[in-house]
Amino acid sequence: LGFSSNGGFQGAETVFAGYGISSSELKYDDYAVSQAKNRVAIAFAGTPDGDNPHGQFVQPGQIRFKAAAARAAGARALLIISSEEILQHDRLSQLTYDNAGEAGIPVAVISQATAQSILGDLKALKEVADARVRAGSNPHVGYGLNLVIDVQRHESPSFNVVGILPGSDLKLKNEAIVIGAHYDHLGLGGEGSLAPREGE
Repeated sequence: LGFSSNGGFQGAETVFAGYGISSSELKYDDYAVSQAKNRVAIAFAGTPDGDNPHGQFVQPGQIRFKAAAARAAGARALLIISSEEILQHDRLSQLTYDNAGEAGIPVAVISQATAQSILGDLKALKEVADARVRAGSNPHVGYGLNLVIDVQRHESPSFNVVGILPGSDLKLKNEAIVIGAHYDHLGLGGEGSLAPREGE
């Protein structure tokens, strides 16, 4: 992902981390169940609430919060399983960067087919993805993952847009009214917006 840190390793253990969410406020922690320290955490995109934009997991389910939770749990990297059957249809596959800093660990989105080849039956794992369901069970651990992430960021200039419309009233034309608006992606949903899905 665009905010991933660079890194690589060979033969790393993997561990299934449910939805990759950790929230003391909600008393919910996928990592308390998953034992991700020194392993590559693999988690489903989304939250236990599904697509509910007003669910309790909206904030901790955002991708940056998931990366922070994985890093805090000592994971070597975080792999997010795409929510789309075709990886290219997932907005996470579009290598974008929000200029809010790096994750501190390698973070990538992987296809469902790749996740299945690493973890096995994804349908069965989806049924136990909620940490409250998995509590007390043994962590789902796999072996031998090789991973290299080398993100190269290129800075490019952007500009503010200013338009001036002179007044026609002789008395008031030297006074000014300033109208501001965001000319950016936040009005169309996605990371950082109140609409979790891009385009809303």
